[in-house]
Amino acid sequence: MTESEAIEVFGHLFDPINQIVRNSFDTVRELNDYKRSKSFKLNLPSVNAMEMYGCLVNNSINYFKDNGDFPNIKPVLHNNSRVFGLKYLDSAFIRFKKVDENFLPSQGITDQAKELNYQLPTEYFPSKPCIITIGYHVDKTWSELININMMCLKGREHVWNYPIDRESIPTIEIDFPEYKEDTSYSVEALIKTKLK
Repeated sequence: MTESEAIEVFGHLFDPINQIVRNSFDTVRELNDYKRSKSFKLNLPSVNAMEMYGCLVNNSINYFKDNGDFPNIKPVLHNNSRVFGLKYLDSAFIRFKKVDENFLPSQGITDQAKELNYQLPTEYFPSKPCIITIGYHVDKTWSELININMMCLKGREHVWNYPIDRESIPTIEIDFPEYKEDTSYSVEALIKTKLK
């Protein structure tokens, strides 16, 4: 599946997916605030990632299961392997992954991780769907959700990478006061002044 095809097919999912990721992240941040209030000294990124994954699974299932607005999307959870994602017909499988600043997930050493990262055939699907990753990037302290991107990976390379969270792209608006020219000089006057 090309980037333009994915945008056309899944564009209507961007808003709910952004909201699911944001809500999940907010829950993890609230859990971290609660832990700090109880004098927890360590904030382990691996624990945050697992809590985030649990929130993503639950929030996605609650939103997409039997949702008539998205008849072609089916949440799929393989309990034994913890593989979760949103199945689009038999042609795509959308999974959620924490990614680094290069928009790459951790390398993954299991056969399952390799199969998904390299678009290899896997026991989880009868067909060979395109594996699409919704990658979310957070800061090291888990206090800020930086980006949410939809991407297609082939190992450690991006086939394509598209930001679906437009709010994460900073924009600056500069408000210039209305320009009023009180005094005007002709070029000739400026030249004469300069020569004096």
